Formats: sequence, C-alpha cells, structure tokens
Amino acid sequence: FKKAGYNVYALDNQQTGNSSIYSFALGRMLFNPVLTQRCYDIADYKNRWQSDLTFVEETEQMDMPLNRKALTIYHLAAQHLWPDIPDSPQWKRFTPNEIPVSGRPWLTDEMKQRIADYDNATFYNDSVVTRIIQRYRHADAVVVYFPDHGEEIYDYRPEAHRPLPMAGHEREYLDHINAIPLFVWMSDSFISNNPSAAEAIRNASKLPGTLADISHALVGLGRISTPTYDPTRDILSPEYVTRPRITSRKLLFDAPQATIQH
Repeated sequence: FKKAGYNVYALDNQQTGNSSIYSFALGRMLFNPVLTQRCYDIADYKNRWQSDLTFVEETEQMDMPLNRKALTIYHLAAQHLWPDIPDSPQWKRFTPNEIPVSGRPWLTDEMKQRIADYDNATFYNDSVVTRIIQRYRHADAVVVYFPDHGEEIYDYRPEAHRPLPMAGHEREYLDHINAIPLFVWMSDSFISNNPSAAEAIRNASKLPGTLADISHALVGLGRISTPTYDPTRDILSPEYVTRPRITSRKLLFDAPQATIQH
C-alpha cells in the first residue's frame, strides 16, 4: 500500500510487556523496526492498553486527513477473556440472571457472571466499531472488521478461552473458535463512486472465505497492481475459487461433522 501511493497508519492498542520486545508474535510482526520505517506514515503502538473507545477517540486527533488515499489499521484490545471494559453502568447491559442455563447444567453463578461480562464486552466493542465507522461516514471509504479468533465461554462444555478440541464435539469447537464475524461497511460515497466494487462486496457475503486470504481482498479493493496479488484468492474478484478450509489443527471446517485432514 505504501509503494502504491497510500498513506498507511498502524494504530495498536494491544501491546503489552517491554516496548521493544513485544509479548506476542503479531506485535513483533506488525512493528518490526524495518517494517515500521518503510511501510507506515504513522506507527502508534504505545505500551498503554487503555480502553478501546478512548484509544479510538485519541487517534482521531492524529494527522490522518480523510481526503487522502489511506490504509488505516486499528488493532483493538477487544474481547479476550477475561475482557476488561470501563466500569460504567452504561456498559453493564447484561446480568447473570439473563444467561440461559438450559442444556448447560454445569453453569455456576461465577460462570454466568463471566458470560454476562463477555456479553457486555461485545456490547462495548460494538460502540468502538461504531465510532470508527462514524469517522469515515462522509468519506469515500470502506471499513473491514474482523477478529483473528473466537473464544469458548462455557458454551457446550465447562471450558473457557481456547482449549483443545474434544472428541465427538469438533463441530462445536470449530463454530466457537474458528468461525468469526467478518463484515464490510461501505460509505454512501464509496457505493456511489464504486458501484461494481459495492456489488462485489454484497455478492461476497454468500461465499465461504478465510482470513488467510484477506490480504488479496484488500489489495484488490485498493486497485493495487502487484505480482503477489492472486485474484483466485480474492473473495471480491469474479475469478475467486473456493477451496477447502483447513484449520491449524487439520480440521476440515466445511465438513458437516468436522473431520481430520491427513
């Protein structure tokens, strides 16, 4: 994107630990010193872990004009277990008493509180994404939102976080860990100025996709010419080819009863 004439802004609210030796692989990759120097106009990765809404509000004060070609990456703290959201009544929408227990006899009062906390974190996260969308509402812009994984939280067994699959329950495991929400929001200006791209985005909602190929969709949306772009892996391209979706644990995601890929 940088070589194609875009301004590139990398905004991160999930860094932890030493500011030069990040505590997880994604941070080390995104803010590798060479990439930071060559790929970004702004690289904001302070070791703060503040609330996502405050983080997004602060980034709005940065020099990121809406009338430039730009790729902006927001890496949110989001809803990792256990989620931490501002201690304010406006974000405490759900209570343990509202958590259904039918079919889950293992649920304790503490577990129901954890689930309610996670639901409230989802409610809070919606407000964060809404704030981002509002910034671009009157620009010629597209917002692509996705997490990198799901979480279990006592859904079909008394387990939380990302435990190992359980024999006979691979389908449930995939639906909670590997199935993630991915949505694309388009401004009115973008839809008006790019009708064919808008139609391709709408049509893509009917297709099976994978985050492994999201970079091809972004490059295609940016109309960037590069030998590393593969239209057969771009879910927005008419040349897109569906492929078997195989997880890191070699589970076939699209099998009715998830099977092992050998």
